[in-house]
Amino acid sequence: MIYKRITIILILLALVLAGSLALLKNKTILSAQYKRCAKLGAEADKLLSTGHYALATQKYRQALMIDPRNQKLWHKLAEALKKQGFEECVAQSPKEMPKTQKEAPSSTTPKVEIPQQPSQPSFVIEEDEGC
Repeated sequence: MIYKRITIILILLALVLAGSLALLKNKTILSAQYKRCAKLGAEADKLLSTGHYALATQKYRQALMIDPRNQKLWHKLAEALKKQGFEECVAQSPKEMPKTQKEAPSSTTPKVEIPQQPSQPSFVIEEDEGC
């Protein structure tokens, strides 16, 4: 009887110890992920300040995969995308507005054909009797 109690106490103690070790391991993993996220954010900030917007957005997205609830990263990603989009628009905009040619109005009126209605519908709707 005493051996059963001691065995149960030892098993419970082992479970508590195993749970504590698992939490400790989880905290170290989370700490490493937090450090990685902070490092990516700092790299992205540096890229953003130097004008490398495409690389900055890539780094911000990598950081957000680790910590998707980080509002500062989301804000900075939006800023980088905005600047990247603005730069792309400026690069793609024409230097001079293209001149359009005004078409002369056509003297002929377009011919409109009205399809003929079929005498019988091509499908039949049946009433549903329920389940």
